[in-house]
Amino acid sequence: MHGIRIGLVGLGGRGLSWLRLVHAVPGFRVTALCDPIAALHEAALAALTQRVPWPLLCLGYAKLAVAECSRLWCISAGGQS
Repeated sequence: MHGIRIGLVGLGGRGLSWLRLVHAVPGFRVTALCDPIAALHEAALAALTQRVPWPLLCLGYAKLAVAECSRLWCISAGGQS
């Protein structure tokens, strides 16, 4: 069994929390990380203790189609006041 492959869109505070939770669940594998803010990718990769195979990093949605995700989660905190 290959498990559930997760693509996570939105790597801010909420997204990073979800990433840590999902990564700790046996049978789940993070295959894609997406956020238009490239600086957030580094923190997301640091949260993954095992990165084999390496997740696809995306700045936009277009590349997610090739990530072979069985589930896609989009997390948005919205605008700031």
